Amino acid sequence: MAWCSVVRYRFPVKCNTLCCFALCFVVLRWVLCSDLVILKCDALDSSVSISKSAYILCSLGYAKCYLDSKMKAYMPQVMNIKYTNNRVVFKTAFASLTAFVCVYIVIYKLAASQFSSATQISHGKERFGVLALSTPNLHTYKREATSGNINDTKNSNTHQIRAITIQPSNTPVSCKLMWEGNVKEINKGKFDKRNKPGSVTRKTLPDYQNATNNCTHYRQSGGFELASLSQPEMSFPLAFSIVVYRDADQVERLLSAIYRPHNVYCIHIDNKSARQYWDIMQLVASCLPNVFVSNVSVDVVWSGFTNLEPEIICMRQLWEHKVRWKYFINLTGQEFPLKTNKELVRILQAFRGANDITGDPTRLQHRWSQFLPAPYNLTIHKGDVHIVASRGFVDYVLHSHVGQALLEWVKPTAHPDESYFNTLNYNPQLGVPGSVSAHMIHGQQDSFARYKMWSHANIHPCGGTFVRHICQFGIKDLPHLASSSKLFANKFTFNYHPLAQVCILQWYRHKVGLEEAGEPLPINMGLYEQSHLVKNRYTGPVKIW
Repeated sequence: MAWCSVVRYRFPVKCNTLCCFALCFVVLRWVLCSDLVILKCDALDSSVSISKSAYILCSLGYAKCYLDSKMKAYMPQVMNIKYTNNRVVFKTAFASLTAFVCVYIVIYKLAASQFSSATQISHGKERFGVLALSTPNLHTYKREATSGNINDTKNSNTHQIRAITIQPSNTPVSCKLMWEGNVKEINKGKFDKRNKPGSVTRKTLPDYQNATNNCTHYRQSGGFELASLSQPEMSFPLAFSIVVYRDADQVERLLSAIYRPHNVYCIHIDNKSARQYWDIMQLVASCLPNVFVSNVSVDVVWSGFTNLEPEIICMRQLWEHKVRWKYFINLTGQEFPLKTNKELVRILQAFRGANDITGDPTRLQHRWSQFLPAPYNLTIHKGDVHIVASRGFVDYVLHSHVGQALLEWVKPTAHPDESYFNTLNYNPQLGVPGSVSAHMIHGQQDSFARYKMWSHANIHPCGGTFVRHICQFGIKDLPHLASSSKLFANKFTFNYHPLAQVCILQWYRHKVGLEEAGEPLPINMGLYEQSHLVKNRYTGPVKIW
């Protein structure tokens, strides 16, 4: 009755028919569309004999169901269907309902002709499901999570089931081929069991307690000490702030890539994070010299001042550290480096003190217009939250009268983390170290801080999915990430396309291995040396402190 009420409200047609269709849709969606499942008729076991009708049923399985659990998000895109690689991609609830009505009709005809079949579907953890079809009705089905052995859960008086077996690929995919752009391998990787949501097991607090009992072994086994240190690296230490609140495993993976014992790292944990998360981060930091968890924590609220505050907190603590680092880079736990530490040092040395901070005075002025004028008659600029800042810039932020006055001024504005650093970098009358020497047109700015895809950017299709208009990277993005001139990638989501994160780590370690063998990958240093941010950097004395 509940279904009939919904259907009657939405569609002014006969309720009984649509209720039947709706019920069919619910049942078959969970069977055929759990997460992301594709039935491939060309993968059929050749030893199985099937009828033409059963083959039609299997052929309909070429429909690739890509539904969000909350289908309302797709309702505005009514019947938005596109064709890719001979598979129909259904993006809306209406389109999926239409497809499964067709499946229902085929099933009904199969039952009427006293033919039964079962479909085994790989669900990514070497588990298989069974759908028992018999005459004249659709039997209740049950998935058996046995070791590849499937048993019909109905009594023996049912008709004999003839299985259509779709075998999962036993050949492991090659990360190397995927990051090199091999389309066949990327398509194969989409169905690899390691790429399924839920395929990654999170480590628990006891796991970290056991692992960090021996810090030397923890660093060696965790990949923290894969790279040797060169003299240029030792003379050019870097400082990082890492703002985190979840997914300790992912933060640990990030640290294993960027950690070098001569650099310094400040981890700010959101005050809302669970106590267990704090304990895990403290354990990780305890085994890594020059890595520390900030002793000041704020409750981070999106769009508010507390989005900016963790960066200022870490800047202060990093400034007081004994390591006299050259550049400051702010990160989050959902990012990953695209350059090794040796490459970072070469690139930042080529910056020659310039800051990589974007800014535009014409964008989103409503965020601060009611609070104008700004202190010192500054022109407010909106830019990215990601910055690569020289030590001189950080000194100005923390200790100048202008920096302190602007910090107070931005507190009531919206998204101050996207205007504070940016404003200081784009007011040439201040003479801030490493800032732009004159007004620059926004389109002429260069920025290498992040590889980040917005839904409106139209650079190339997102290989994963968009969440709040930002691409969460998948395995299709690997070739673009591997060839990018950017320093870091934002962003990866834990347990979404986990194979992409496995492969990007493997790619990074591959680059480190080549460096250790004396065969580093070439870098187009001219791209950085001749960039606008380097050519237009300010090199004179501070004008207004």
